[in-house]
Amino acid sequence: MEKMIAHCGQDCKECDAYKATVNNDNGLRLKTAKEWSEMMGKELKPEDIKCMGCRSTSEAIYQQVPLCKIRVCALEKRMETCADCDSYICGTLNEFYSHGVFWAKDNLDEIRKNRPNKI
Repeated sequence: MEKMIAHCGQDCKECDAYKATVNNDNGLRLKTAKEWSEMMGKELKPEDIKCMGCRSTSEAIYQQVPLCKIRVCALEKRMETCADCDSYICGTLNEFYSHGVFWAKDNLDEIRKNRPNKI
């Protein structure tokens, strides 16, 4: 399965919100809403769990995605991913990775390695 890499390096196809949306899986929406509510300290409802990926222009996008500092920065700089940025790795990414999402950095490192002429 081909990856769908977000600006930060996460693979959207591995995200439960994406999986619940594309598979119309209400059980996964419920599970994700519960887990994310506990993690974020705010109540999410199953209907809040809808997303076609962080780089999607679809209306089906998780409510927090438009507020994501990483996404906002990448869009302002017109970058597909942070791997394309001259400031890679910045403080915002380091903060994000400090939450244990190290595999997302691995995805961006791989992109950077395979696009030497763009950097």
